[in-house]
Amino acid sequence: MACPICKEKKKFFSVKVKDYEYDIRHVATYVQCKSCESIYRTNPQTIKSQEKIIYSNKNYLPSKGNPIYDILKGIYAEYEKKIILENLRNKFFNKKVTVLDIACGKGYLINKFSKEKTFICFGIDINSKTIKKDNVNFINSSYNNIDLIKKIRPDVIIINNFIEHIENLIDIHKIINQMKKKSYLIILTPDGNSSARKIFSNYWSGFHSPRHKVIFNTKSIRTFFSNNKKINFRQTKIYDPFTNLVSISNIIKQIAHKFVLSDFLKVILFLLYIFVDYEQKNRILMVGEKK
Repeated sequence: MACPICKEKKKFFSVKVKDYEYDIRHVATYVQCKSCESIYRTNPQTIKSQEKIIYSNKNYLPSKGNPIYDILKGIYAEYEKKIILENLRNKFFNKKVTVLDIACGKGYLINKFSKEKTFICFGIDINSKTIKKDNVNFINSSYNNIDLIKKIRPDVIIINNFIEHIENLIDIHKIINQMKKKSYLIILTPDGNSSARKIFSNYWSGFHSPRHKVIFNTKSIRTFFSNNKKINFRQTKIYDPFTNLVSISNIIKQIAHKFVLSDFLKVILFLLYIFVDYEQKNRILMVGEKK
């Protein structure tokens, strides 16, 4: 299978990754492209038949939540909002602005944006109910509902921790094509070349196996968007400490499933690396302005 970003077939490595977060019996194979260094999942059709199960709102935390998860996501969503507005240079605070959060899950981030009274907020997700809650219009819809995006005509579109879930990345270019001039596209995604990925290896939370299809890095995401001349992107990075906690949780679940002394020793080592990406950061933030 060729790389979905640059179509190169040569690879650096191949690794089998278990679904540590939900069902350790699920296993997916990931390879890293030798050219653009993106990491992508193979056997897409096998996984596709399981998607209704693995994204079920009865189990999937971004849609379901729980008390601890809600608290941590709420804290981090406040930080994400701050960074996004800083990168937009706070230019939208003095006028009415429509913000659309695509694949919003339970709405952690869009709820933070809704606190700004000048923002008209929409969140779409296949697990959402169509309902208005406070200042957010939640809509049950797929992420690639182009007609809905045209109807909402957002000034800011946010795709947070979702581009890596998309099988057909052409859909992102279709969304860009429907954006109005001078509107913005914000994309946040794990960095596949982060120190955490190299240290935690197949226990790294960024795999989110088998849900993540393509895991970008600063090089491959620039390659992907360079093909679209309708939007200007700039790139920066942000830090997420909670993803490293998930990585540690993953290895603990592996030990509970099957005890191996070397894995037990890794837990101790991994605890030293909770803040491994504090300086280098471990997530990519892309800010694009439609021409």
